[in-house]
Amino acid sequence: MKARYMFILCISTCVIGCTKNHETELELSVSEISLNAAGARQKVEVTTGEDFWQVTGCSSWLSVERDSCFLWIEADCNPSKEKREGRIFVTAGGKYARIRVIQDESVRAVGDPYPNKISPVGIIYKVMDGGVHGKVISLDEFQGKWGREEEIQGVLDGNRGKENTRKVIEMVKDKKYFTSDYSIFAWIYEKNKNTGEEWYIPAFHELNELYHILVGVRYVPMSYIPSSITTELMVKHDIVVRDRFDSCLEINGGISLHYGDQVWYWSSTAYNKEQSVVCVFKDQDAYSPLMRKSEEHFVRAILEF
Repeated sequence: MKARYMFILCISTCVIGCTKNHETELELSVSEISLNAAGARQKVEVTTGEDFWQVTGCSSWLSVERDSCFLWIEADCNPSKEKREGRIFVTAGGKYARIRVIQDESVRAVGDPYPNKISPVGIIYKVMDGGVHGKVISLDEFQGKWGREEEIQGVLDGNRGKENTRKVIEMVKDKKYFTSDYSIFAWIYEKNKNTGEEWYIPAFHELNELYHILVGVRYVPMSYIPSSITTELMVKHDIVVRDRFDSCLEINGGISLHYGDQVWYWSSTAYNKEQSVVCVFKDQDAYSPLMRKSEEHFVRAILEF
């Protein structure tokens, strides 16, 4: 009799549980979507059967915008050589549903040695177009001067480091003081002659993006170059990500990055005749991004592939 009672109780519990799930689950016209490794924007129609519905959350690597009965779903390029899976949550009328998002793997990954493990010259820190293209940080670095306190035309751009680097080298490489007074550009010049590659000093926004990636913080592009003490660049380092990049550099024969209150890395962006723009590699602090060109600071080269 006791066993029979327990059996009836279990059946009742299952029925109640199933009924409850049915009441809270929202029926959608789509439950799963696929994104390619490049993370192209995708438009998805969502029919809920409800007059009002909303997106209440999604995985951190996904961005979602609602447009009437459609969702615009977008992801960054997958930084790994493995598929990744995320979720988007939709609610309506007290019910909810999840859309499963699967993104293909990239052919190259962040953290891979470039061009290969056998003869690495840098570490990939950014992938685009499914890993077909991307950016590399050099294994080595240099400490030196940006230049003389004089005007160099066309190097004020905060985004085009390759062009900035080319212009400075073209303007002063034949000067007697090139090696002594423009030593960071002389370092790049020699590096490119020896490797046959076109390494360059990142422009300010490129350097700022690199810094955020290295310390594991999502980069939000800036539309201007700060010129005074600012809190815009205050970030909380993810030590696990930071240590992983340093390990990748060291394992492949490179030098880990320097971090601290007095650690400045040059960008190739000039601000005026006397000053150029730097980025300080330290944790949670405001700083002035302008330094005199004649001062000596660190520089790291980057390469596009």
